[in-house]
Parts: sequence; C-alpha cells; structure tokens
Amino acid sequence: MKSRWLQVFLLLLCLLAGSLDTTVGRGEVWTEGESYTPMPGHHHPPFEIVAWGSDGDHLVGFSIYKARRHRGDRPLGTVRGLSRAEWFCPNVTFQISQSWDGPWRTLGKAQQGRELLAFDPTKGYARLRVNLDAFKPYVEALECGRIVLESGETATVGLKGLVPPSQRRERRE
Repeated sequence: MKSRWLQVFLLLLCLLAGSLDTTVGRGEVWTEGESYTPMPGHHHPPFEIVAWGSDGDHLVGFSIYKARRHRGDRPLGTVRGLSRAEWFCPNVTFQISQSWDGPWRTLGKAQQGRELLAFDPTKGYARLRVNLDAFKPYVEALECGRIVLESGETATVGLKGLVPPSQRRERRE
C-alpha cells in the first residue's frame, strides 16, 4: 500500500513540477488524483488512471501500467506510442458512456508513435501520459470515459472530474 501512495505522490509531483509555468494566455493549471486501498484479497488493476488535470493547454491523464500481473489479470500486452522524457504517450482509443457498465461509444483514436513501451526493471511499472482533450465536449454531459490501449486493456475516468475546480458548480444537497 505504501508503494501505491508513493507512486501517486510521485506522479502528482512530476505533473506539478512541469506545470509551474503560468504563461499569460494559457488556461488554468490543475491536477487531481484518486487513490484507494483495495478490499482484502483484491489488488489494483495493472492499468489505471491515477491522476488527471490540465497542463494549461490540454486535459491530461496520468496512468500506471504495471509489468507485474496477478492471477486473473490480462497478460502483459504490447503497448506502442512515443517516449517523452519521464512519460510514455501510448496509442489509445477514446470511448464514452453514460454508465460505468457501458455500453461504450468510440470517439476516435490517438496515434502517438510506433515505439514499444519499455519498463524500468527497478520499478516494474511505466508511467503513461494521455491527452484527454477528446473528452472535452462530454465532461458535463456524460458520466464516464475510458481509454483503451492497443493491447485491449482499459482505464476509466469520471468525466465530471475533468472540469477545472474553479469552474465546477456547487452541488447543493
């Protein structure tokens, strides 16, 4: 569990360190994350979105893709894309739905490159960065979005969470 919190902390720290430039004309820079402790006998999925926000120009999602697999997990798949400094930008398909259980509607694909994802053997996971701008028209209209890797693995995000904090409507109970 400590390693999970450390991974999320490092992801958020990297995003914030790269987002301190508040150049005039750029949008709001913000980051949020979610961490949870799985129920006993369960584990975090090998691919999940752990943080999201805006770098001032684009909506972005940050994911962990693990080399280690548990019984019942999909086998490690081939993931292609583009390496950029500390992050790997995978080729993905964007989907949306009104329900976490689907049905899912495909919006389109983002082809970043043909490089193969390589794992740092000392960490056992890779950090993925995905531009989530494809979801912008749906952030207040639909419940959820998901990204699908070329390997078929999926990770979901609540679309309402992609609204900048300063623009969120107060929810009255």
